[in-house]
Amino acid sequence: MKPLALAGVVATSAALIGGSEPAITEFEREAAQARVERFEGVAPTAGFTRSDSLTGAWSVVSVYVQGPRSPRGRWVARRVASDTGSPVWTDAATCPGLARSLARLERLSPQRLEILGVSPRSRPRAYAADGAVQTVWTSGGARPDGAPITVEWSANSGDLAAWGRATEEGLAKCWKPKP
Repeated sequence: MKPLALAGVVATSAALIGGSEPAITEFEREAAQARVERFEGVAPTAGFTRSDSLTGAWSVVSVYVQGPRSPRGRWVARRVASDTGSPVWTDAATCPGLARSLARLERLSPQRLEILGVSPRSRPRAYAADGAVQTVWTSGGARPDGAPITVEWSANSGDLAAWGRATEEGLAKCWKPKP
């Protein structure tokens, strides 16, 4: 058994024996909340998180679709991060970079699924255990035939990671205390 796997078994066993569940981190709590937190009665349609294991920094963003005549523009985004004390907001009307970033995200292609030992293409890989992991999700995805699907994609390198870095930098000056 690998050391990390053993540590997980020990922590889980200790929690079961002690009768308490392992504590979740603030990042995990905010990431879960971001998927259900409503804004003006609307559930988020998409979101993205970034978590850096080297620095401990993290951010969680929820994206809401507004009505076509909204003074805020089509999209509103809420961000909570390790470097802010409370949520901050931006919208497409005051930050055109938000719409551009979402359009760039939509053009990215999630990679194929491979199950080690099942796919003839799959082979053991070395995974980087440090650095920033970018995750995006949407409950409004669609298959090529138009059928709705939910999509979640995480990576710490490649197109998605580059998109995450560019989005963080591009939206940095857009966040404000109120929606």
